[in-house]
Formats: sequence, C-alpha cells, structure tokens
Amino acid sequence: MLYCYILIALCLLIVLKRMVKIVPADSICIIEKKQHYYKTLRPGWHCITPFYSQARIVPVEKRNSIPATKEITFGDSSRHAVTVSTTFLLWDPYTPFFTFEKLDTTMSNQALKELETIALTCSNQEFTATVDTIKQKCLDALNQFGKKYGIEFTQITIAL
Repeated sequence: MLYCYILIALCLLIVLKRMVKIVPADSICIIEKKQHYYKTLRPGWHCITPFYSQARIVPVEKRNSIPATKEITFGDSSRHAVTVSTTFLLWDPYTPFFTFEKLDTTMSNQALKELETIALTCSNQEFTATVDTIKQKCLDALNQFGKKYGIEFTQITIAL
C-alpha cells in the first residue's frame, strides 16, 4: 500500500513539473500545441496543459534598427533632416516577422513618423532644447505601437 502512495505522489510530481513553467527575466517561453505555435509567455510563473503542450524557453532577442533619415517640418514651419535609430526587444518572435517585411527598417520609419507628429507641436529650437523629453514621449508612443506586436522599445537615438 505504501508503494501505491509513493507511485501516486511521484506521478503527481511529474505532472506538476511539466505543468508549471518558470520563465526567467531575460527570456520568453514559446508554447506549441500539436507542433504549431500557440502563444508566447513572458517572464514569471505560468501553468500550461502538461501533455498537450510543449514549452521552449528562448532568450529575448535585442535588435538595433537601421538608421533612417527624413526631413521633418516643425511647428514654426522650419524643416530639418533628422536621423533616427532604435533599440528594441522582441518578446514575441513570431508576430513581427509575419507582419512586417523588413522589421529593422520599419521600426526606424515608425520612430520617424512618431517624431514628425511630435515636431509639429513645437519649434525647431524647442525641439533641440527638450530633446530628452521628446525622446521619452516618442518611446512611449512607440511602445504603445509595439505592444500588440510583441516589441518593446528600449532606446531611441536622434541626430539632427
């Protein structure tokens, strides 16, 4: 009888080990069901179906975008060429690549589009004087954009 309890406890431990996934802070966990992508888990504790799902923990990919240059019009009608590049993390390795043809170029162009929107609200001198605040506003807007694609922007570089 004691052997039955030990066997049951051992089976439960095996099921719990397969069910509970702890994803480290610098990684993501890709869940596949029937050998097809199902979803991406962020860092933390997660429960998955133990025998139906397969989990693969992979490190988060950090990427730098290709610098892009565009002439931007400011609120005082002045124009100036601005070069932008971004650094971003890919939390979801599948969605961005299915959505964007050239991911690194697209992220720089998106940053230029956000900067152009912000530049229309201030003059060229105000823009250069408050460039750190503008970088933060642009990062916030880019993170709102990237949230649905599994992208988190960590840095933006602006060269006037």
